[in-house]
Amino acid sequence: KDDDEPRQQKEAQAAAIQAEMVRRQTMGRRLVYTIGAVQIALAFLLLIASAVTRNFGYGLVSFVAATAFAAALMCGVRWVRWYYAVSCALSAIQTFLTLLGQSSEMGWPAEMGWFLLLTGGISCMFNGAIAWLLIKSKAAAAFFEEKQHR
Repeated sequence: KDDDEPRQQKEAQAAAIQAEMVRRQTMGRRLVYTIGAVQIALAFLLLIASAVTRNFGYGLVSFVAATAFAAALMCGVRWVRWYYAVSCALSAIQTFLTLLGQSSEMGWPAEMGWFLLLTGGISCMFNGAIAWLLIKSKAAAAFFEEKQHR
């Protein structure tokens, strides 16, 4: 009977660890799918904008590339995870530096300057958050680990 107690405790611990792993994988799947879907949606908006500005070829190529990368991300391709993380981090840094350099030299009307600062700031935070989540999130790591071992 004394042997049953430690064995039951170990089984309970193993079950708790397994439940936590499943929870992280589910959260990671939701996170990665959301990032991919948002990237596709933004690429689609760029496609529409490029059609309006009569630069449809650029928008189409950009949409196809973004869709392919987002699909690869959602399928769990590891190097695409790091590609997204690094490109989003660099984009956030570039946007921040551009805003920093342009904030005092804006030659636009004040309303346009505030709009550009606001949208640039949102873009900077959005890209920074994606980079941070893809690099640091244990849920994203669990998702990619699960995909690797399937």
